[in-house]
Amino acid sequence: MSEYCKISDDKNIIFEKVNNDEYKLTINIVPSPDNEHTIIDIVKNKEFFNLLYELNNELIHKICTTEKEDNIQNTIIHLLINDSDDDSSILDNITDIYLYLESNINIISVNKCEIISLTDNINNINNDEQNDNTLHISLTKFNTLIEIIDDKYEIIVCFSLEKNIPAFLKTYIGFYLKKIFYKLKLYFE
Repeated sequence: MSEYCKISDDKNIIFEKVNNDEYKLTINIVPSPDNEHTIIDIVKNKEFFNLLYELNNELIHKICTTEKEDNIQNTIIHLLINDSDDDSSILDNITDIYLYLESNINIISVNKCEIISLTDNINNINNDEQNDNTLHISLTKFNTLIEIIDDKYEIIVCFSLEKNIPAFLKTYIGFYLKKIFYKLKLYFE
């Protein structure tokens, strides 16, 4: 039996728990006709993660993306955890969270693309900034399907974190990702 449940549904972004390990964000965007580039253009130009950073520099300290080979990227997302947040106490002095992702960009058509995670690569990345207040987490799954349907964007993000991460932390990171994608939604509207 599935443990599927809706965690949040506001601002045209649905955050759901699909099962113990997988979460899903569904974002619907009605883009402004003034935008000269579509979201597909941004993914095709390998600027998707850079755009997320530019729109969310109060939530993301840094995003580093490196090309491995054609359309394969390694990405490190360094989230900012604000100590003044009321919710920060649940993290027990964690001040830095790094998310790791190896992904492949697949342009399916003019109106459809996907970013597919390839492997759990947390052990392949050395980070000099690691300390007791730092949490390094591999996104074992981060599949993003972006589709333009009737001049609207639908973005579906399915993600999983390492199995040994507590459920409350997975949900916390899910809400963080929801905030990040909300800024993307505002950018295109």
